[in-house]
Parts: sequence; C-alpha cells; structure tokens
Amino acid sequence: MNKINIKLLKKIREETKISIYECKKALDINNHNYEKTINYLKNKICLIKKNKKLKEGIILNKKINNKASMIEINCETDFTNKNKEIIDFAEKILCFIIKNESTNLIKLKKIFHNEKQYLINKFKELIKINKFCFLKSNNINIYLHNFKIGTILSVKNIINKKLKIKNKKIKKIAMHITAINCNNEKTSNNKHLTNKSNLKIKSNNLLDINVNKNKINFLNQPFIFNNKISLNNYLQKNNIKIDKFYKFKIKK
Repeated sequence: MNKINIKLLKKIREETKISIYECKKALDINNHNYEKTINYLKNKICLIKKNKKLKEGIILNKKINNKASMIEINCETDFTNKNKEIIDFAEKILCFIIKNESTNLIKLKKIFHNEKQYLINKFKELIKINKFCFLKSNNINIYLHNFKIGTILSVKNIINKKLKIKNKKIKKIAMHITAINCNNEKTSNNKHLTNKSNLKIKSNNLLDINVNKNKINFLNQPFIFNNKISLNNYLQKNNIKIDKFYKFKIKK
C-alpha cells in the first residue's frame, strides 16, 4: 500500500478544487501518479458537468436595421450569468448571426467553441449556447426584460405590405408578448401554427400557444397598455397582422 504524500494530495486539491477524500481516492486508483490522477479527475469533472442541469443563464437580443436575433446562454450560477464577459460573449454572437443571417446552431457552436471554452476555464463552470433565432423583416422589433425574458417580433400591414409600421407600435406588441401569462404555454419543436386571424407562431422550444382555445385567448387577452381592449383590437385598429415572433424565457 502506497504511503500518502500530503504535499501531492494538497497540490491535486488546489488544482482540481475537489474534496481531499475524492483526491485521495483518485490517487489510490492511479497508483499515486500525479498526471494520471489529474487527468482522471478532470475527466470525472467534465462528465459530472456534462450531465448537470444548467438552471441559470441570460437572454439577449439585438436589432440592426431590418434584422434581429436573440440568444439564450446557460450557465451554472447566478454570479456567472451577470458577468460582463458573458454578456459581451452573447453580444458578439448576436452580431455574427445578424451579419451572416445564421440559422444553424451546430455551426454556430463550432465557430464560438474556443471562446466558450475560455469562459468555462475562467469561471470553472459549464457554459452552454442553448438556442438562438433570427428574423428578417421590414417591420421588426425586440424587447428584453431583465436578461430573463426576451421577444423578437415581425409584423405586416394588412392594407399595404410595403407600408412601414411605426416602431413604437411594434415595440408595444413585443412588450405585450413578453409580459403575457405563460402558465398555459406548452413547448414543442419546429412547429408552425396558424389560426383564423392569420397569426403565425414559429416555435423552437419557444412560446407555443398549444391548442385552438389558447391561440384565441392569446389574441383576446387584455392589451397591457389598455386593458379595456384586447391585443386583437389593437392589431385591427392599426391594420397590423403578426407575422412571426420568438419568445425565450429562462426556466428554472
């Protein structure tokens, strides 16, 4: 039986931030070989982190001219998601998405893999680019609440498709979608839903008004800026039709 090397044990503890007990076990398994023990523990940490549910994160969206994008980045702790480097990372990805009109999440992850790994190593926790979306439209706007709920929205003018709609009107609709009660939402993958009012909701684990009753209720909900009218009343009054929208929400 190998004699415990206290200095070696402390060195491994400092390197991995794992308990003394786990470090000692790993040393025994690897015949007190420093490099083998470190690799063994790092692989173990990676496996634990890979299977760990990430409950924290940020939503960020951005609009440039007639294009908009939104992203959700997840992490392990509230401390990390508030860090400026994480927000700057998300901002950089959004600029790339808008410039290149990106739609492929796998390719996006590969492009930003090294920068993500740098942040993982710095904060010592798992960071994940969870999802993103991109929209291009002549009438588009975004809204973000506390980095936790975000919406990007495109609308059309019923009378004349080429006629521009005032940004402040689109913004109000985006704010309404962000603020509505989400208790009746059910998520699903890559579905397009339509109803009699020509509302199209594009969903990718996003907001999905599930059944016909809920789709109608969505339009008939009191408008947050004037509870005497519904969202549908506001849309009809301003000759607006919702084309597409995405809504992201950090769910714990």
